[in-house]
Amino acid sequence: MTELEAELSRLARDLAEVRIERAIVKSPHIRCDGTARDALMRTLRAHSPLRLVCRVLEVSQRGYDAWQHRRPLAHAQEHARLDVAIQAAHVRTRQTYGPERL
Repeated sequence: MTELEAELSRLARDLAEVRIERAIVKSPHIRCDGTARDALMRTLRAHSPLRLVCRVLEVSQRGYDAWQHRRPLAHAQEHARLDVAIQAAHVRTRQTYGPERL
C-alpha cells in the first residue's frame, strides 16, 4: 500500500466518524441534561461507537463506565419500592382507587 492509499484510507475513516458525529449532533434529543442524558446515551450507543458518543456529549468514557456500574441511590430504590406497593394496593382495591387517592 502506498503512502497515498494509506492517507486516503485514513481520511475515509475520519470522514465516517465525522458523519456519525454530525448525525448525533443533529439528533432531536441532543438538547438534554441530567437524567435525560443517560437515556440519550443508551439510544445513541445502539447506532454509534461509545467513543464518538462520549466525545460529542462531552462525557468521559471512564465516567460513563463508572456510572453504568454504580448501584442505584437509596431514594431511587425507595421510589421503586413505593411504585410496586402502590400498584399492589391498586389491584387490592379492585382498581377503584387511583394512585393519587392511595
